[in-house]
Amino acid sequence: DRWDALGIQTLPYSRREGPILFDGASNKYIHWKGLGIKGETDIEMWHDWGQRIVDRIRYHSELDIIYRPRPDNNPVADIRGAEISIGRGIDQDLQCCRLCVSYGGNIGYDCVIAGVPHFAIGDSIARPLSETDWSKIDELFIPSEDDRHQWLSDLAYCQWNLDEFHAGDAWRYIRETLNA
Repeated sequence: DRWDALGIQTLPYSRREGPILFDGASNKYIHWKGLGIKGETDIEMWHDWGQRIVDRIRYHSELDIIYRPRPDNNPVADIRGAEISIGRGIDQDLQCCRLCVSYGGNIGYDCVIAGVPHFAIGDSIARPLSETDWSKIDELFIPSEDDRHQWLSDLAYCQWNLDEFHAGDAWRYIRETLNA
């Protein structure tokens, strides 16, 4: 009921042609998750991580790759084997891609709404509706509409506004759920 009340329209999943979109992560996220290996600075680790993921995608797929970096006020990294998305909005990148690859962040949610198949390489919020097996990256896992609606409904019950907190709705829901 919470999800349905939002009135957000989801787009149907498609098996369209196009490149793989790789959504990069911020320096802070890479540092926090311990994803950087090479390099002494956060910028070097950030670049190394982006290059390693593009190389891994390339190992499993011959499709073109668009790398959507999170520059964090850094110069845009030159990633071999990928076109860099600069100056385009997330909607533009999602409209042209066949699949989106990400570690975490909100782009997994955006993919579910936009009907873009998602590949989760980390703890993405959309992991339950994503492919995670590198050998299947080109197979386009598409969840059922029932699974997508249930996931969005579950997610909607993790979000509360200030009025609902003030009225006690969030606490009441938690108590009812725990007592069920």
